[in-house]
Amino acid sequence: MPADDTLEVKKNSIDVSHKLLNQIIKLPNIDYKYVSINDWKNQKFDPIEIGKNLVILPTKDYENKFRNKKKIYLEPGLAFGTGHHPTTKMCIEELEKRIHIKDTILDVGCGSGILMIAAQVLGASKSYGIDIDDDAINSAKNNIKNAGYENDTFLANTKLSETNFPKKFDLVMANIASKVLIEISSELISLLSKKSTLIISGILGDKINDVIKSFELSGGKVINTRSIDSWHVSIIKRGF
Repeated sequence: MPADDTLEVKKNSIDVSHKLLNQIIKLPNIDYKYVSINDWKNQKFDPIEIGKNLVILPTKDYENKFRNKKKIYLEPGLAFGTGHHPTTKMCIEELEKRIHIKDTILDVGCGSGILMIAAQVLGASKSYGIDIDDDAINSAKNNIKNAGYENDTFLANTKLSETNFPKKFDLVMANIASKVLIEISSELISLLSKKSTLIISGILGDKINDVIKSFELSGGKVINTRSIDSWHVSIIKRGF
């Protein structure tokens, strides 16, 4: 949270919610810490091995340690997505299982660009990404450029309905909030051909039921759903 004049109001709201939830289930205490913008932009993380063949690296210092892995180099900056979070991890694992060489990919809510970079590392011909957050777009641009895929990727700071991207993709990913997934379920299904695959995540707890219902009503067919720590990922095909 930005340390501005809204900070105390936000902290109070969190503290009240925490006390109410504590009546239902015992929660750990909340700790607050001030972090400078510079430290937040330049946060570091350890290498993360994901799936069978991928490793996410913060710098090329670790290059020799993972010689037999396909490498994703990433600087998180202010945008969400390093591979630590269960939703990002599951999306990458499902991507690795389902992508084919020369596929075209769309990432809705691209964050740091990690899923787009992973798709390119795994053989995609073109990767497209959209986000409505300036920090996310800037972070994705920098990470994609540093990874060497600037000429094979396309980014747009806009809503899904306002892009001039292709009408169909081989594989679509959306790791975003449940409410947004429900709102754009019809749009996401419309981007799929008969052979396409949609990977959705960012879904917490029993919200998965509402999300699945929305996609089924929009013409999708849920192939598989799995979870880590109450976070869910679902694989969806277009129902014909």
